[in-house]
Amino acid sequence: MPASAGRSVERIRTIVVFPARAGAYPYDSLESVVWHEVVHLALSAPAGNQSPRWFHEGVAMSVDKGYRSDMPAGAWR
Repeated sequence: MPASAGRSVERIRTIVVFPARAGAYPYDSLESVVWHEVVHLALSAPAGNQSPRWFHEGVAMSVDKGYRSDMPAGAWR
């Protein structure tokens, strides 16, 4: 498994991104890494950081892959 391309530190509402690692799986760009980490911060605020990690990762991975209006129905997972 490759080294992390980013990290969110919910306690201080900060993200850290390692641009040199941004193109590695599962990310395809620096933008997707930033979106992924911002989602972690957004989810931790209302839940008081109590959501299960699998939920955080699932939502963050869905968002970092993006949504395109030209995708067929059901393709955005």
